[in-house]
Amino acid sequence: MRILTAEETAQALPYPALAQAIAGVLEARAQGLVQAPERLVVPLAGGATLLLMPATDPQITVTKLVTVHPQERPSVRAEVWVMRTDTGERLALLDGAVVTARRTAAVSLLAAQTLAPHPTGTLLIIGAGVQARSHLEAFQEGLGTDKVYVHSRHFEHAEALASYARGRGLRAQAVRSLEPVLEEVRLIVTATTSPTPVLRRAPAGAFIAAVGAYRPRDGRGGPGAGAAGPAVRGYPRGGPCGGRRPFAGRGGLEPCAAARGGPAATQAGLEYGALQERGACAVGSGRSPPGGAIAGHPVSW
Repeated sequence: MRILTAEETAQALPYPALAQAIAGVLEARAQGLVQAPERLVVPLAGGATLLLMPATDPQITVTKLVTVHPQERPSVRAEVWVMRTDTGERLALLDGAVVTARRTAAVSLLAAQTLAPHPTGTLLIIGAGVQARSHLEAFQEGLGTDKVYVHSRHFEHAEALASYARGRGLRAQAVRSLEPVLEEVRLIVTATTSPTPVLRRAPAGAFIAAVGAYRPRDGRGGPGAGAAGPAVRGYPRGGPCGGRRPFAGRGGLEPCAAARGGPAATQAGLEYGALQERGACAVGSGRSPPGGAIAGHPVSW
């Protein structure tokens, strides 16, 4: 059995290849070849939590184990076990934090490749943590993004991420306010667990990947970024999704879910609880909606 370090796990999961592998898994799941039950949440003593997330196909079975101890540093520890389905032979142990960061960003990359009307446009990242960094890497490697703005409630954190981006060859700038740059950007990533909206409006034709919210009260996009806002305006009745809006939900990409909402739009008048998992619907369609797209998914799945 191979035990991979964080660096080795990252090297084994390049973003473009990972995005395409995820597309294949979504298609296989839509065909009933992949099983991925809801994660098991086990309360532990002292307010800690154990999370178990299994998935299996005819060849490979994986289980992600996560412990959350809010008072410890690091507060979250995770591993991913990989084994043969037919024999149970353990094949590898991967760094769970790296898998989570890269897998989440790769899903956003796949959503952007499939749904974004302007996939080569300027990127705006709201947030400056692990997910912000992984999305910056994924969009650069998978979309060819070469210009990015970074906004965070702590400007020094935004500047640190912008400096990292410049070190990777991007034109990058930390911004204190969103308004001066909103009309320029075509790709938006909200990588934050903020319980209040961080994006009040977005330009027409923008793609939004809302990362970090997994509860109905955790809205990333304000009213201007939802059903009545320019970010998803322009879905004609009977259009590519029949007048419906695309989302990347917990189970995969879903461009054909009727105005159902999700983490990105919970404060935009859309219904969080009705978001369904439709697997490879968007992947199979290969269609970009004309008015923009919101892809919402939590960092924790």
